[in-house]
Amino acid sequence: AEDGIRDDLVTGVQTCALPIFCFMSAASLQAFRSIVLSDDAVRSQVHADAGVDDIVSLAASHGHEIDKAALLREHARAIHAAPDSVLQAINSWGDALIHAFGAEAASTEV
Repeated sequence: AEDGIRDDLVTGVQTCALPIFCFMSAASLQAFRSIVLSDDAVRSQVHADAGVDDIVSLAASHGHEIDKAALLREHARAIHAAPDSVLQAINSWGDALIHAFGAEAASTEV
């Protein structure tokens, strides 16, 4: 079936839990985004973190379970939608993440 997976050991169609997980992860990502935008210390930590696993762990430490795929999709969506002038100003992974979270990279510099 188009919206699920067939299992020859089970009668009918079982719906895959992946879309639910992705939605929950997206909701957690949105909640964590709010923290990033409102908390200078968290925003600085996002800017300083070196990798996706670091951001996933940081989100978890604030009670938000996100997965790498959701974070990378949001990052790709933000980068794709950004005008060239914004992309030209991105100098690091931290800058790119800050942009993906909707904050200005310049606001994180000390």
